[in-house]
Formats: sequence, structure tokens, C-alpha cells
Amino acid sequence: MNPPKAIRSRAVRAGAFWRWEHLANPLGKPGSGDDAGFTLAEVIVSIVLFTVMSVAATTAILTTVKLTNRNENRVLAANIAREQIENLRLANTTSASVLDEGTHSVQLKNKTFMVTTALSPSAGTSCTSGSWRLTTVTVTAAGQQLVRYDAVLAC
Repeated sequence: MNPPKAIRSRAVRAGAFWRWEHLANPLGKPGSGDDAGFTLAEVIVSIVLFTVMSVAATTAILTTVKLTNRNENRVLAANIAREQIENLRLANTTSASVLDEGTHSVQLKNKTFMVTTALSPSAGTSCTSGSWRLTTVTVTAAGQQLVRYDAVLAC
């Protein structure tokens, strides 16, 4: 009976790196050498790892898309509220105009926003020189308040 052969290997240059190349069967048995294949366990582990990483990446992408959409709605609502405040400032300086108080809808980028304006003192009350009005503009979409702006309008 022959003793098992010693593991013999040599370093082989592979591009910029070195790798070890086994020259003999480590146990000296036929069929026990390197098969250059994967076991079932290795395949299952790699599939599980790939699945976990894919689910994590998909969740991250979907969350990013959702947050981007929400932020876009908030920016649109902020622009609508700012425009409403500017319209009220302009209307407040002219004595002939009546300030617009209440709720109206604005259609922008296929989305409907509800704009609610509240004035204190109310729009029907005259504004004497040197006094002011507290103005609150609230913009909602799909029942969710997106933006609320408070401003003071000088008479």
C-alpha cells in the first residue's frame, strides 16, 4: 500500500496576480481531485444571497421613487401657495379689489390640489392704512395637507 502523495503546487502568474496550481491529487485517490464544479449547497447559498440582495435593491429603488413623487408634490404645493400669497398681496394693495377667501382647486401636472385661504380680519372687512391681515394658505392633495403658509399682509 502506497502512502498518500504530498500536495504539490506551484505559483503561476495570471496577469498581474499569482495563483496556485495544484499538481497532484491531494489525497492520492482517483476521482478526489478538483472537479471545478459547484455543490448543491453552494448553489442554494448563492441563490439565497442573490435573492436577499435583489429584494433589498428593489425595496431601495421603490422607496426612492415614492419619496421623489412625494417631494415633487410638496414642491408643486409650495409653488401654488406662494403664488396665492403673492396674488393676495397684490389684491390687498388695490382698494377696488375684493380678496379671495375660501377654497378652490388647482390642476397642475395632472394632479388636483385644493387651496384654502383664510384671512383675519376676514376679506369682507375693510383694511385701514397701517393695519394688517393675517393670511393662512393651506394646500392639500388627496386629503393630505402638503403645505401651509402663514403671512402678514400690510394694508
